[in-house]
Amino acid sequence: MARDDLRWAACTDDCHKPLDAPAPSKFADQEWFTTAQAAEYLETTAKALLWHVYRGNLVPDSWGSRGRMRSHRFSRRTLDAFLRGAG
Repeated sequence: MARDDLRWAACTDDCHKPLDAPAPSKFADQEWFTTAQAAEYLETTAKALLWHVYRGNLVPDSWGSRGRMRSHRFSRRTLDAFLRGAG
């Protein structure tokens, strides 16, 4: 194991959970997500999700009116690609 791997292996904080965790079952049939729902699907906060949008790491499928970040829409495909690191 590399030195960084050992450091994270000893960490017990929830903030270092792997991003490829399975999606909660309550989203099993849902294809489109609001910002709040997408954050819950990714098991993060809306603020962290919007930071990724602002930095260009995650691009919404539909932008909110007048660019309002809280009303972005994300498809399941986009969120899954982001989890895999392709986003």
